[in-house]
Amino acid sequence: MKICVTSTGNSFESGFEQKFGRSPYFIIYDTETKEFETLDNLKRDSAHGAGIGASQAVLSKGINVVISGNIGPNVKIEV
Repeated sequence: MKICVTSTGNSFESGFEQKFGRSPYFIIYDTETKEFETLDNLKRDSAHGAGIGASQAVLSKGINVVISGNIGPNVKIEV
């Protein structure tokens, strides 16, 4: 299973980010391999569509679970 956690930085020890669409980074942890990768949220500064762009980036990584403080109304995470 792959878990995505919104993060303030690009390391496993970084802080938790409350906003999904504006999160600077996503930490993606694979429970099977016990490895993680960092995904830079390239859409975080978009005037419009940050949530949609973040959703697409996360889904492209095969995420099963998202952990975030606030997920706005435009975020579409459906599989």
